[in-house]
Amino acid sequence: MKETVFLEVPYVEKDLAKQLGARWNPVHRKWYVPEGRDLDDFAAWIPERNARCLEIPQDASETEGEENGVSLSAYLEEIGAVIQRGVRRAQWVRAELSQIRRTAGGHLQIELVEHDSRGQLTARLPAFLWLQKAERILTRFKEATGANLEAGLKVLLQLNLDHNPTYGLRALVEDIDPAYTLGDIARKLEAIRKSLIDAQVFYLNREIAAATEFTHVVVLSPADAAGLGDFREDARRLEAHGLCRFTYYTAVFQGPEAARSLCDALKQIALDYGDHDAPDAVCIIRGGGAVTDLYWLNDRDLAEAVCRMKVPVLTGIGHERDNTILDEIANQRFDTPSKVIGHIAGTIYANASSAIEDTLIMLRLTQTMILSADAALHGLAERTINAAIVQLKMGETNLGWLWNQIRDDSQTGLTQAGFELDRLMDGVRNASELQIASQEMQLEQHAQSAMDRAALQIHDASQDLEALIREVLGMGPESTLRRGFALVRSNSGKPLTSRSQASVEKLLTLQFYDGQMNVNPDHGDAETNECRL
Repeated sequence: MKETVFLEVPYVEKDLAKQLGARWNPVHRKWYVPEGRDLDDFAAWIPERNARCLEIPQDASETEGEENGVSLSAYLEEIGAVIQRGVRRAQWVRAELSQIRRTAGGHLQIELVEHDSRGQLTARLPAFLWLQKAERILTRFKEATGANLEAGLKVLLQLNLDHNPTYGLRALVEDIDPAYTLGDIARKLEAIRKSLIDAQVFYLNREIAAATEFTHVVVLSPADAAGLGDFREDARRLEAHGLCRFTYYTAVFQGPEAARSLCDALKQIALDYGDHDAPDAVCIIRGGGAVTDLYWLNDRDLAEAVCRMKVPVLTGIGHERDNTILDEIANQRFDTPSKVIGHIAGTIYANASSAIEDTLIMLRLTQTMILSADAALHGLAERTINAAIVQLKMGETNLGWLWNQIRDDSQTGLTQAGFELDRLMDGVRNASELQIASQEMQLEQHAQSAMDRAALQIHDASQDLEALIREVLGMGPESTLRRGFALVRSNSGKPLTSRSQASVEKLLTLQFYDGQMNVNPDHGDAETNECRL
């Protein structure tokens, strides 16, 4: 037998007793203090008159008469006792918070999980943080981290293992170390930083030339960001004056979906604006919030997406002392959204002020140049007039001399021209006489040559004529007849030269070179135009 201390716990206080570690004995139907627990925690329920040790039957069958076996509650109670004896109390355990919710009694019901390097779930354990300890632990955690305890954080918890016959195996949270959570964020940040440097993308956006003017700015923020209202108020003033246009995109900045949501938004921005219509900058702003909220922004894929943006990225996450990886890789980092819009407005105002100052300087320089030019023009006009007067006077003085000089030069030129004209006339005359004499000699030569050629041609023509005459004479009637021709004559002796003439004659005479023959045309064949002798 083992001894135990039973408690007198009112029904309304049973949850508090349970939180402090009291156990329920189904045999005696009383709450009792487990072995090893401090009785001072349960002093309120230990009646002095009943503060005594009771015996717990080693076998529940002793109180159950003839029933076989043990009850389920007794069996689970025995398991709980084994766990209490075999598991060391109050161990520090590393885990990730998967779920956190408050029960109706105000306690925190927590689900602890662990994943391997591939993201596969390897362990799960329900845990409870009782209301009496919750306020102290949560307050200390928030003071150290600046954030509330929430799902997704990695924490170091001091746990006591508890096995309850009704609720099963669970852990009771005794304490939480906030330093571990902050350290985990720092370790994750360093790992992402090294990965980006190894991939040679860490400095891509930082090396883009910072915007020197803002005419179109894209803003990415949560839909209900604390600093978005102030940002938009200042942005509206710039838009109202036509100085800069702002386009707003929203994404989730907190929770497990934050990285994916932000990456999708950045991809959409890149799709909406090509290189020809790219904005001057993309502002990622969040406004105020807990330090641990930054945990969700320290994501490797999100950081690389920001590094690869083609335009400068300005961050205003909302923390002056704490960095995210986005702050480190952005082209320019600002503590708050107000400082981001302040930088944009300040740049626009500075450029406008510079332009106004440059315009005023140009106006002053222009006015000075005009005055200087006017004075120079006035002096030049006076000098021109004086020079003209001097020239006129010199002209008047030299005019008579010039006239005489021109007249003398003209007379001299006319005399020389006369001499030259006589000389030229003599030359023309002599040349003409020589040319005429030469032409006469050539003409005589051509005439003699023509006469000689004419006499030769006349001689040749005479010889040709004699040959033709001889040929013509050789072609007389007698010669013709000897060549086989016959001369047709009418009965009267008239030569006939055509068939029609011969057809009307009754008697034809054919003369050959050696005699004549008479032919009667009536004996001829009219069809064949033949005649018979």
